[in-house]
Amino acid sequence: MSIRRYPAARAAVLEHRGRYEELPALYGPLEEWITAHGLTPSTPIRELYATNPNDTPDSDSWVTRIAWPVS
Repeated sequence: MSIRRYPAARAAVLEHRGRYEELPALYGPLEEWITAHGLTPSTPIRELYATNPNDTPDSDSWVTRIAWPVS
């Protein structure tokens, strides 16, 4: 495990409920939303896991937030 510190950033945030395997398919639509709103996507993109499989065994209840910095 490693600890990373990121600077504060303005971000577009998408909250996903469901399996982690579904996450890659969400990046394209989120990027389209960002550019459609006149914003410029930046990095690093963050995935924040509000739940985890150990505490929430039902994968339909997993909550992940994708925070994509924008300018």
